[in-house]
Amino acid sequence: GEICSKNGKAYGHGDISVENALKVSCNDVFAKVGAKIGYDKMVRYMEKMGLFKPVFNLKGENRNEASGVKPTEENSMNNISIGQTIMVTPVQMAGLYNTVVNNGIYIKPTIVESIIDNNDNVVKEFKEKSTRIFSETAAKISQETMSKVIWEGSGFEAKVE
Repeated sequence: GEICSKNGKAYGHGDISVENALKVSCNDVFAKVGAKIGYDKMVRYMEKMGLFKPVFNLKGENRNEASGVKPTEENSMNNISIGQTIMVTPVQMAGLYNTVVNNGIYIKPTIVESIIDNNDNVVKEFKEKSTRIFSETAAKISQETMSKVIWEGSGFEAKVE
């Protein structure tokens, strides 16, 4: 609706939906959405998707937010909402995106799925528990919108045909 308007006048991308804002990478929209969600709820969702804690407990993974240092409320919600002030590892981001791909279910990333003997028998399986973070409907909307970033929006250079 009127997210990119000031005193009733459009600026930037003008009146724009959240879907189109993602397609064109309009940070103003997500700053406003983040402000509506609020700091506590935003951080809770990030924690549920594996941010702010090491995934594998490997060397180098215990720095900054990867080991539990969260952005403070003093950091502007505008910045937090668009990913600034948040330091994550590539594996943590994989877990976050996998939550969307797995229809709202977070499964902690692993390196080894199982150990198999010479006869193809599973000797040991490493299975992480799954946790529902958000609804399947929300995940489907996110999947569709994120794919439009590639096919119709600012992420066109990542398109693989």
